[in-house]
Amino acid sequence: MRAIVCQQFGDLDNLSYREYPRPEVGADEVLVRTRAVGVNFPDLLLVKGLYQAKPTLPFVPGLECAGVIDAIGENVTNLNVGDRVAATNPAFT
Repeated sequence: MRAIVCQQFGDLDNLSYREYPRPEVGADEVLVRTRAVGVNFPDLLLVKGLYQAKPTLPFVPGLECAGVIDAIGENVTNLNVGDRVAATNPAFT
């Protein structure tokens, strides 16, 4: 998994490109192969540490994405691998 990660609050220079192992899927979760992400003003505020909610560092900025389901947990019954989906970060819904 590739991600742009914020290591500390401040300028956009604090963002870095990182590679991570593929995450394990929990029983009630899905893994989405992200194809598009939104970049919005709140993302800039998050990186600068000025948003009303402060994520724990390090974090991956981004409030929404769209992609294809790559894996599903054993309790997921209403979605299938290959389904196209849009998602929002639950911390900001």
